[in-house]
Amino acid sequence: MSKADGTSKLIVLTGRVVGDATVADSASGKKFVKFSLAFGKDADTEYYDVIASDAFINVAPYVTKGRLIQVVGKPSYKKKTKPDGTAYKELTVFADGITLLSNGNGAKAEGDAAEAAAPAAPAAKPKASKPAPAPAPEPEEDPFEEDPFA
Repeated sequence: MSKADGTSKLIVLTGRVVGDATVADSASGKKFVKFSLAFGKDADTEYYDVIASDAFINVAPYVTKGRLIQVVGKPSYKKKTKPDGTAYKELTVFADGITLLSNGNGAKAEGDAAEAAAPAAPAAKPKASKPAPAPAPEPEEDPFEEDPFA
């Protein structure tokens, strides 16, 4: 979503992870991490899908249901249609940075994976003390219309 002047949109989301992060493969064969964030209460709760590049695979085991995290990334909107014919836009955030704020029970996050940012070079990846989980089954729908990590 870069503009002609070289700028791009970034958003910051802080919320609770809806379910444990999954690792999957894109149509181009690249691995990515996918999870959803929620914030708000009851009828006012908002949900956001987050996709992070393979640089965040080592952080995926820490992105667990109920954990409070902050994501900085680029927004991407996809036009959708409800069964009743109503059009709407679905927001997905392509993460540039993930910060673990709590461990899911309100305690402050600690350890090597407390903060992770996209690496400047391919060799620099976030470190984690747990091994990465086995890849998740193929997603029903490929989240990449264009590969944003290419």
